[in-house]
Amino acid sequence: MSDQNLKLLQLKEKLSSHPLYKELTDIQAIRIYMEHHVICVWDFMSLLKSLQLKLTCVQVPWIPSDNNHLCRIINEIVLDEESDLLEDGVITNHFEMYLNAMKAIGCDTNPIEQLIQKIKDGIQIEQAIDTTNFPQQAKLFTYNTMNVCKQNLAAQISVFSYGRENVIPLMFQSIVEDISKANDRVTPLLNYLNRHIEIDSDNHGPQIEKALELIFQQNPEFRNEALEASIQAIQHRLHLWDATADAIRYNRRSQSTRVTQAISQPEHPQ
Repeated sequence: MSDQNLKLLQLKEKLSSHPLYKELTDIQAIRIYMEHHVICVWDFMSLLKSLQLKLTCVQVPWIPSDNNHLCRIINEIVLDEESDLLEDGVITNHFEMYLNAMKAIGCDTNPIEQLIQKIKDGIQIEQAIDTTNFPQQAKLFTYNTMNVCKQNLAAQISVFSYGRENVIPLMFQSIVEDISKANDRVTPLLNYLNRHIEIDSDNHGPQIEKALELIFQQNPEFRNEALEASIQAIQHRLHLWDATADAIRYNRRSQSTRVTQAISQPEHPQ
């Protein structure tokens, strides 16, 4: 095993057992988590669309793809992520599924909605992110994703595989175990998480691994650069999780202080 593969394995284990998950025991903690995480849900789609642009034809006039197998893998993932057919017959994209889960527990969705509006208005992505009220580590995570979208195909597929599809089931399974008893209002979030665990474990993860191996076979000179990009992506995720856990703990300390101060205030006679 190469040093880079060993490093990726270590980071994956660290991510799957991050202390953040144990903090998600109440609605307020879950709100803080989702408000930090939502931009990652959005930029996942941006990375996926970057891969679709490179591996399929989305222009007129149409021309055949250079690799029909890779074209099919990406198009199948796009189909599920952008227009998933749920058990109740509803067709939705996973970003809107997450946004609805946020609204169900009273999260502040203004920042992500403002970001999308700024992009629709033609504002450059870096400026749009910088001028929107996201936590700093969430911004840094997405800056890195946008940078990956400018790199070569091997780096993009590697980050999509190691940094997304192959770690999401592990992360989400840990989260599901810790939030399932929090409140009935988290049911839409649990549905989102469980859907990703299902399709990423059984389909998307293995498929994108195959795609990555095909790219490495065709372009072995890009392997080291691609694995390094994946290491950086997971490190950014760990930094974001650290910041999210810190924000939850800070909020709890602040609430505890306010309660203590309220109790200690002497009663004033009427």
